[in-house]
Amino acid sequence: MKVSLLILSACLTLFTPAKPHKYYVGHCQIETNSSKKRLEITIRLFDDDVEKAFEKNGRTLQFINRQPDRHSFTLLQDYLTTQFKIYINQKPTLYKLHSVTNEDQVIVFYLSVSNCTQFVPLQIRNTLLTETFPDQQHLIVFKNGNTSQSETLNRDQVECTFL
Repeated sequence: MKVSLLILSACLTLFTPAKPHKYYVGHCQIETNSSKKRLEITIRLFDDDVEKAFEKNGRTLQFINRQPDRHSFTLLQDYLTTQFKIYINQKPTLYKLHSVTNEDQVIVFYLSVSNCTQFVPLQIRNTLLTETFPDQQHLIVFKNGNTSQSETLNRDQVECTFL
């Protein structure tokens, strides 16, 4: 009897559609690489949230084997460029989007800033998904050498500075 209940429970868990998550959280990891004179940045967002934000504007994203197709990559790159800004020493800083993947219901952006002779003060402006989800929050973690700092951004506080 216990075995039957266990099997039934496992089957229900496996075949029940995923429920929408209750939290709207993004994660941004920024690390300095002094030897290569660059910032290495990873941004993680729930894929269903990103898809809803694009659908709201009449656009759809296509992923093939966890990679966005060319058109979707361009849409994501344009969105990132307008919603995620980096300033080093109070100057706007360009970054390069290397790749985007969809891993376990999370869209992961891999970026870098090259030719950095100075890493701080580092200012981040992040408004990703806040136009669609008022409760969206972003945990920003900055690792510079052996020190680590973090800030939480939201719709009301979209900027943080690391010294």
